[in-house]
Amino acid sequence: MSPSLHRSRRRDRKWYRLARVRLALSDRRGNALIEFGFAFPTLLLFVVGLIEFSMVLWTSNALQLAADEAGRYAIAHPTATASDIQAYATGQLVSVDTSTVTVTVTNDTTGGVNFVTVTVSTPFEMMTQILPLAFTLTGSSRVPLTG
Repeated sequence: MSPSLHRSRRRDRKWYRLARVRLALSDRRGNALIEFGFAFPTLLLFVVGLIEFSMVLWTSNALQLAADEAGRYAIAHPTATASDIQAYATGQLVSVDTSTVTVTVTNDTTGGVNFVTVTVSTPFEMMTQILPLAFTLTGSSRVPLTG
């Protein structure tokens, strides 16, 4: 084999390898799968976070509604005891587990006006343990009593 033929074959093999690498780099098959692999976990985390935030907001609004309704009950029933107001507030919590709810009723007088403050609170843990957060949600209402 002549040296020039040997060099020519070596050059052809290099060119062939280079052409295969270029072909592999320009091949677009499978790109959608790779992009989906990057995007899906991000999208899933966003959806789960949205659901978690919605649960916190729902529970917080339910506690505030129960406190407001118990305050209205105290206005409409001035002779109601603290346990009556607590029972009414607990009865207003339809979508919250009442076994962990704490209802506090306090009476105070400011400037000769009697007030009732109803505070409804519950510990809240995230549904998923991605971020293991636990905190207390509270709703409160302060209403004046007449008579």
